[in-house]
Amino acid sequence: MRTMFGLGVRPGGYDAKARLTDMDSEGVDKAVLFPTIAFYACESTDLDLDQAICRAYNNWLGEHCAEAPDRLHGVTLLPLRDIDASIAELERCTEKYGFRGAFFRPNPYGGRVIQSVAYDRFWDCAQSLGVAISVHEGISDTLQTLCRDRVENVALFHLFEHPFEQMAACASVIMTGVLERFPRLNFAFLESGCEWVPYWLDRMEGHYEQWGRLFPAMTMKPSEYFRRQCYVSCDPDESFVPSVIEN
Repeated sequence: MRTMFGLGVRPGGYDAKARLTDMDSEGVDKAVLFPTIAFYACESTDLDLDQAICRAYNNWLGEHCAEAPDRLHGVTLLPLRDIDASIAELERCTEKYGFRGAFFRPNPYGGRVIQSVAYDRFWDCAQSLGVAISVHEGISDTLQTLCRDRVENVALFHLFEHPFEQMAACASVIMTGVLERFPRLNFAFLESGCEWVPYWLDRMEGHYEQWGRLFPAMTMKPSEYFRRQCYVSCDPDESFVPSVIEN
């Protein structure tokens, strides 16, 4: 068994055959695969190194998924500080490996927030390829992160930043018109639970009704964009999943 951060890592974390065995034992039909250590590649300020790491990881993941392409599905890791390089890597991985998603952190990259119009050509590429944008937060000491300046306790920081960053990203792509401009582009907000969704949609609706003149890029209610183009993940121990689904 390999180790990571001093912890044991099951062979299924890096060996495709072992992963399939684990999936069978848990009754999992399909898996969408996200990075572990490579998760932090996007924090590099060395653009050449960032591109090299993303390309190497995606090559490995493509080979990994090839063991069972009907069950293992890759998500492209992107050198997001360079939009042109990100477009090229997304096109390469979609064509060569059949990846159906693109991995984003909700944090700003190189001073660009997720709703920046500089990303429009990337969104256009992803939409044309039919690729979903998978937004996933992670603890960071280098990327600008909500609440990082408020607490020192890592558990408390994790409690704050995962849902807050996802809520900010969700509202940003809806309220600034990203989903209006790219109506076939889907966003998935992952690993922050789903229980924030009803409250956040209700709050966005209220602001749209009261401050509509400040959201000129929108032609629909926030909840309509969300239902058309957004997804969230949930954990099996979340208490209010039924009420979220109902709402």
